[in-house]
Amino acid sequence: ILTGCARIIRPPKIASRLIDANTLEYKTRHLIDGRIIDCDQRIGIVAGYMTDEVRNLSPFTFMHNDDVRWVIVALRQ
Repeated sequence: ILTGCARIIRPPKIASRLIDANTLEYKTRHLIDGRIIDCDQRIGIVAGYMTDEVRNLSPFTFMHNDDVRWVIVALRQ
């Protein structure tokens, strides 16, 4: 005797792929001098820092020294 169960496998919907992509993004709000005043809790998943750890700090403190120069050039464009 053979007993089985079959179901149709469908590709994931676009909405679920967009939700997955958004888990790897976070939003920050900055003062005019660049300091972070607010950020999403998703920063903990992406960058490994909690929201309280990054608040009132410059984003340049979290960048490698070799990359800061390129970020400044990109911001001026």
